[in-house]
Amino acid sequence: MSTDQKITTHESLPFNDPLLNPLVEEMDQLTPSLPSKSSQHIIPGISGQQFLQRYKDQLFEYFIVVGLSKEIKINKNGTNPPQILFTYPPTKRFDLKVVHFCFPEGIKISIQNNQGNNLNEIYFNQSYLHSNDHLHIFLLNGPDQFYYGVCVTRKEILRELPTFIDNTKPSLREQFHVAPRCYCILSKYPFFSIHFEVIFTILTQERINRVQREYSSTSALSNIDITHPLQSDYIEIQEKFNNYNSLEAILDVVSIYPPAPGLNIKIDFPNFLKTLTLHSPPGDGEAKLLSDWCYYSIFSLLSLQNVIFLLSCLLQERQIILHSRNLCILSLSVLSIIPLLRPLVWQGLCIPILPLNMLELLHAPVPFILGVSIPPETLNLHDVVIINLENNSVVPPPGLFELPESKKLQENLKFNHNGIQNFSRPNQLPKNFSFELKSFIAESYATINRYTNWFVNNITSFYNQDIVRNLSFEQKKHEFLKKIAPQNRNFVKCFIETQHFSVYFDKTNQ
Repeated sequence: MSTDQKITTHESLPFNDPLLNPLVEEMDQLTPSLPSKSSQHIIPGISGQQFLQRYKDQLFEYFIVVGLSKEIKINKNGTNPPQILFTYPPTKRFDLKVVHFCFPEGIKISIQNNQGNNLNEIYFNQSYLHSNDHLHIFLLNGPDQFYYGVCVTRKEILRELPTFIDNTKPSLREQFHVAPRCYCILSKYPFFSIHFEVIFTILTQERINRVQREYSSTSALSNIDITHPLQSDYIEIQEKFNNYNSLEAILDVVSIYPPAPGLNIKIDFPNFLKTLTLHSPPGDGEAKLLSDWCYYSIFSLLSLQNVIFLLSCLLQERQIILHSRNLCILSLSVLSIIPLLRPLVWQGLCIPILPLNMLELLHAPVPFILGVSIPPETLNLHDVVIINLENNSVVPPPGLFELPESKKLQENLKFNHNGIQNFSRPNQLPKNFSFELKSFIAESYATINRYTNWFVNNITSFYNQDIVRNLSFEQKKHEFLKKIAPQNRNFVKCFIETQHFSVYFDKTNQ
């Protein structure tokens, strides 16, 4: 289907059931609406306002390679701690704990026989272009820094570093050690499509450098099949790379500032035969970019009932754990909370993939949403929401309340949820989404955004009417809750006591 074709859309039902008691006439007719002016006052943090302010920063901050040193003392029976092997620019400093987010479970080493097929598979395998098994994203968040980490992981020969670090080819024995390496871009913006394409381009250049090195050494060809289909394109484009084969040249192309909201810029990789389009969405660009990439995970893996359950838990600011063995699915699902909550901003811990050496955070006395790759039943947790992405199951703790208008929200989402599930494919990458799938994702984001804005703005508006009275905080809350319809009272009481509502309310009343 071409991009000028249209998808049949589903007519959304208005949220007409009264949130408050009938004595408040204005609340008897609640219909979906666009965010009010007040909803644009988003606090710094993981927020649209911060996204706009960060345009002073370039498209990427760092490029790093994480893995194992050639001189490491190998732990054959367990995992090995990851290390930073390369950074660009070399003069910048950043938090070294980034290595644990690149490899949350450490690094395991395997042994391969020195045979042609094994070497071809290591040197020229490009499975990361077609499957999400080798990709993931993390957040590096601290008092003075906020970065998205965009990672591509592939297996490589332990004693052989990438050619842009060391172009020396080691002599291999009959058996050699293989370990994964992570190629990672740290950026303050979630332009994930561009970031992944940059890493893919670096790895393409790395393949070509290695084949070029093999061609230059006759003795090295004995175990390499130069006609292997994974490298057949080398003969055709070899000359095009001769003047454009440095890592710095590739990264210089993306050393740019994102365009203003609503505008595009073209990024040309001259000798790589490709041009990328960098589009900066209007409005809350960060939420839109994240929804385009992340909504697919939760809508394709969870039933609609469980998607709404997740939203309800977020609004009630519960401690939430998501589980999957697939790091890409896990990280995108956790990141989906950012657009899912708009116009609110999550105030607790948000860690898309929790490294094993940070499991103590599971017992932190604060709201959190954490992605864990190990089975959650092994963690001995209590009063925590557990959502298993692998089998679409949830473990609700006591004390949860039903989301207001949940049945109507479910009806409004059903059409697009079914569309996402029908067009989804296992291990699919967002860059390969069809036009139909993108349309269903966009409509799902718009529907949930209308709901959350309807709920938050109406609560804020009527809470404001009570705070002007000369009452204590508890008296104001009590008077306000008396106006809430009985079926919604417990949920609203829980909601107005959350940190994200408090911060939002204070911000909108400045």
